[in-house]
Amino acid sequence: MKRLFGFALAAMLVIGVCASAALAGGGIKVMTRNQYLGADLTPIVVAQSPEEFAAAVQTALAQVGANYFPLRAQSLAKEVALTRPDLIGLQEVFDFKLDGENVGPPFVDHLAETLQALADKGLQYVVAATSVNLNITIPVFIDEDEFPDQWISVVDRDVILARIGVDYTPLAGHYSSGGLCGVPIPSPVAGMGLPFPDTFISTPSEDGCNYTVFAGVPLSPIGPIAIARGFVGVDARVGGKKYRFVNTHLEIDLPDPEEPGSAIVQSLQSVELAATLLATTPPGRKLILLGDFNSRPDDLPVGPIIPPYQVIAGAGFADMWDTNILRYFDPDGFTCCQLEDLSNTTSQLYERIDHIFVRDGSFLPLAFVTGTRPIYPLWFTPNWGSDHGGVFASLYFPSKWQWHKHWKRTKKH
Repeated sequence: MKRLFGFALAAMLVIGVCASAALAGGGIKVMTRNQYLGADLTPIVVAQSPEEFAAAVQTALAQVGANYFPLRAQSLAKEVALTRPDLIGLQEVFDFKLDGENVGPPFVDHLAETLQALADKGLQYVVAATSVNLNITIPVFIDEDEFPDQWISVVDRDVILARIGVDYTPLAGHYSSGGLCGVPIPSPVAGMGLPFPDTFISTPSEDGCNYTVFAGVPLSPIGPIAIARGFVGVDARVGGKKYRFVNTHLEIDLPDPEEPGSAIVQSLQSVELAATLLATTPPGRKLILLGDFNSRPDDLPVGPIIPPYQVIAGAGFADMWDTNILRYFDPDGFTCCQLEDLSNTTSQLYERIDHIFVRDGSFLPLAFVTGTRPIYPLWFTPNWGSDHGGVFASLYFPSKWQWHKHWKRTKKH
């Protein structure tokens, strides 16, 4: 009975807030979604010989193919069909090609498949901005000679999709000309003898920026591999209001299993991100920052290493989940992770690392985790759209007068 009463109370709150938002002209609906490349790349990164490297590539491609992205894209499109976000931030948007062509799984362009899946459901979205994090070409030797027989190309992107009808402007290029890149940010670890520059200066990448500090493989069998991370943003007008919308994907907390201190990479990326946004966002502009931060709310500092969640929160960004009215139904809000082969039949999400942050004085959020139901009928894998769950939020930014009117009405009832 108590649970039923709680459900009814929460439902009334949701209806009341939704009604207030509708009367005020809406707000903005956003989503963050890690699409998942389809395999674990760690064996490729740590391979010590050409033979190990080739075997790891073959294994990864087999898993990517088995995790059949065209089917997963249809599942992701269903989430969008149910929520209709104005803006979507996507991470791990991969493009696999064989000899320069998308010849079928695993060699498909995840972005093209996503757009087609959305169109098949009558959903009209366009690519508003893109940043590139990884772009490598791998030679494949079949014959026993020194010349490659085939070439595999792999591109990883962060992408912002905009619903048709939303006016947007990509925040591309140098900050001096209206972009986000190149803001000089003092390093918080300068003078500590660590192998990082004293000043961070992000570099342009398509419509977005790459962080100054990133992980990499300097001695791989095919030469150095740069595994960059970045951020990409747009200014968008929704319901007559202007928003700054930024999407990012930070490094994992332990990119190098043999070096626990490598967690500092994601920390420094978050410092550069927060400082850049504070320096470039116009006063009064509503700022929404979302993505895969690979950091939990309960992460604790280790020496000079401040976890990204704490860095972002300390810079004045509010985690909208903390005041999410729908949190009653999902207190944990876990977003990661299903099995790598997506074979589990019940959800195994166990941590919250995908976030939507807002830097504004007051807002009302309605949010929930998407992708928590498998792809039925569970006769064959993949059983999930991604190894992550997504996060959808409807954000309403009332004026002070609207806040006063809202709470006055709430007290009456």
